[in-house]
Amino acid sequence: MFVALIIISTYFLSGTAVAYFVKKLNFGIELFVFLPVFVAIAVCLSIPIFGWRITPKSIGISFEKFPEKLGWAVAAFFANIPILLVFIVITAGLQKFLPGGGHPVSEELMNNPKPMELLKIGFLACVIAPIWEEIFFRGLLFPAFTRMFKKPLYGALLSSFIFASIHPQGLLGIPVLMAVALMLCAVSYQTKSLVSNIMLHALHNGATLLAALVVLPLLK
Repeated sequence: MFVALIIISTYFLSGTAVAYFVKKLNFGIELFVFLPVFVAIAVCLSIPIFGWRITPKSIGISFEKFPEKLGWAVAAFFANIPILLVFIVITAGLQKFLPGGGHPVSEELMNNPKPMELLKIGFLACVIAPIWEEIFFRGLLFPAFTRMFKKPLYGALLSSFIFASIHPQGLLGIPVLMAVALMLCAVSYQTKSLVSNIMLHALHNGATLLAALVVLPLLK
């Protein structure tokens, strides 16, 4: 849990500070924001903290049996589609009553971004976010809450709620994001691997980005 606190504090504090100073350059700000996070992750995975050493393998980062892990990611992605559609319909019904629902990326896509901007958005959504979020939420937070409450379901629900809450979609986005996070927790629990999770997360974000690229121009 202490390691998780270090990483999330780095994200909110150091990342925000870096964004503030780099903003004047107006170039790849988001990439600089995540640099301190990955430095914190690398440090926490390299040195013992309070005499306890966390290694990549201990949190599920291993490429053994990679085809099997890829299969889990693909199967979970397609299995989650009907679940997500149900939650999207529910969210649409709650749109009048709950705030939120938008995402800064949607605004960028509405403004006809240049190819390099699209490449940056895709890299952040399909590489950066899946790696650090899976290490933090399913590699550290989910197991920590599971040990705390002695039940994987409670650990999954609490870590998934926090995952959904830190995203900028507001209250309206929580049901759909929790559905995504709970599937990621299930895959992590069954496979004991973050590799499957990272690939599943990347597939989900990539599909969402492609759908946005198709749908958003039609809404102008």
